[in-house]
Amino acid sequence: MDLSDLADSERRGVAEAVLDAALDAIIVIDSSGSVIEWNPAATELFLWEREEAVGRPLADLIVPDEMRVAHRRGLAHYMATGEGPALNTRLTLPGVRRDGSRLTVELTISPSESPAGPLFTGWLRDITELVEAREAVDRSEQRLASLVANISDVITVMGADGTWISTSGAGTRLMGYEEGFDPDGGILSLVHPDDVPLAERAFAEVIAGTRSSTQPIDLRVRALDGTWRVLETVAENLVDDPAVNGLVLTSRDVTQQRSRATELRRMAKQLSSLASSLTDGILLVDHEQHIVFTNQAFCAMFGLDPPAEELADLPATTIRTIAEALVKDSEEFAHGIENRLEQGRPVFGDEVPLKDGRILERDYTPIDIEGEGRGHLWLYRDISERKALDRAHKRVLDVERGLRQQAEEQARTLKEMSDLKSELVAMVSHELRTPLTSIVSFSDLLLSDLDGEPTTEVDPIGTDVQEFVTVIARNAKRLVHLVDDLLLLGQLESGIVSVDKAQTSVPNIVDRAVAAATHRARGAGIELRSHVEPGPPGFADAQRIDQVLENLLSNGLKFTDSGGTVEIDAHHDGGAWVISVADDGVGIPADEQEQLFESFFRASTTAKTTQGTGLGLAISRSIVELHGGTIVVESAPGHGSTFRFTIPDRSAP
Repeated sequence: MDLSDLADSERRGVAEAVLDAALDAIIVIDSSGSVIEWNPAATELFLWEREEAVGRPLADLIVPDEMRVAHRRGLAHYMATGEGPALNTRLTLPGVRRDGSRLTVELTISPSESPAGPLFTGWLRDITELVEAREAVDRSEQRLASLVANISDVITVMGADGTWISTSGAGTRLMGYEEGFDPDGGILSLVHPDDVPLAERAFAEVIAGTRSSTQPIDLRVRALDGTWRVLETVAENLVDDPAVNGLVLTSRDVTQQRSRATELRRMAKQLSSLASSLTDGILLVDHEQHIVFTNQAFCAMFGLDPPAEELADLPATTIRTIAEALVKDSEEFAHGIENRLEQGRPVFGDEVPLKDGRILERDYTPIDIEGEGRGHLWLYRDISERKALDRAHKRVLDVERGLRQQAEEQARTLKEMSDLKSELVAMVSHELRTPLTSIVSFSDLLLSDLDGEPTTEVDPIGTDVQEFVTVIARNAKRLVHLVDDLLLLGQLESGIVSVDKAQTSVPNIVDRAVAAATHRARGAGIELRSHVEPGPPGFADAQRIDQVLENLLSNGLKFTDSGGTVEIDAHHDGGAWVISVADDGVGIPADEQEQLFESFFRASTTAKTTQGTGLGLAISRSIVELHGGTIVVESAPGHGSTFRFTIPDRSAP
């Protein structure tokens, strides 16, 4: 062995020792891609023994299926051109083990020449965990970036000198500024001038360590559109962190909340003012029986000296003791309160009598106080006047009830008297009619015998017999007529006599009445006129309506002086005939017109000058009302009278 052989032997020994001791897998392939060297680290990494690997194509051992074609193509390209872009370069590639599991390796390939041709030595290191860790970091960073970009809070990094370093996507979305916007004057130039001192002081305190990140401040910040947004902001001092080197501001848009809070405070103030002005006493206590709110009306009811606002937060027992000393029954008062609290249901209308005679009405309602749990609302109102009015009203009702009973009793008595009167009138009329009829009959006989036969017999004062008999006959007939009227009125009022309504001609009724009264009108020197408009038939008892017109015309002629006028008018108006008799006689006082249709009543303007019974108008009213109509009078002393009555037509039976 010469020295060159010895040197080659030593070099091989050293190479083998290096291969065996190397931590990286070392694989050597020839120009065909077959393995000619495989160290222990390669066996540990890919699970192939050296004896199994040497002589086999590398692609079949560690290259994944999807990359084998590319591997062979690259080797062929190098052999053909001598160009190998993957040589002497650190590559990250996937690999496959003997058991099929996959891994990621970092590969460096170095070419070399040998007597047998080009050789390629690869150094491989398992970086699977490192890659997975890097990927995890990348994913975490991506998630963090996505979170920061999409979180609703605005995250801003500000330099210690106030420069704007960066802002999250929420800041861009909320405020409208484009990414990378750098305002002149720094971030504080966007803060409302009135809020800048607050911001500077707060940020200085954060840098100095005297203000924690849990102490927020409200800052008004100008958006791109010029509006002011209220941002609740906290700051974290990361000036000393090389990765940040600034203050991290986390801001939340509370514009609407602050606006609502302002509105709620305004409403609360208004409600407080309203509650303070109410006459009802209000007491609101929390679940621990501490006073939340009471108004001045409550204090006045129970004689509490402190102003209402000073009672807040005091135990409710403070005023309960005072109230129990004022109520008439303190035990019942206390029991009522405890019972309401125990049941926890709304109760309205409890009455609380006080020793001084006042009566309070109490309502209880359990309510939920936001952030405080169950609360209790008590409302008190003074109902002393109402109770007094109720008592007075009850007394009035009792008196009214008594008067009503008296009136009903009087009405029964009057009806009984009216019935007795009717019976008496009927009886007297019946008893008078027979002798009066005899007197009239015999008077007529005497007059017929004496008619045309003068006599020399005279009474002591010189009146002849014929004149006596004439007077007797005339007065007897008047009495008979009076009795007939009394009987008819009694029968009409008692319902014994009814009207026989049928289709009848109103113009014919008027013509008959005028014809019957014409002779008398001429004799009295009175003009009698009539005016009848065309219309449908009436629905009436013609004989009874004749009687009504006869009474009205008789009165009109009786109370009208010679030279006067009596006029009948009849026209149809909305389902009824309207018939009126007007005269220009003496008239009737207004205060007597309501009594005019009562039995035996005679107006003061005619009672002393004209004979009459006062029954004609009463009979007329009864007949008209039995037809379903009405009769009225319009009159004034010295201006005559108009009597107007209605009877239905065929469409209103």
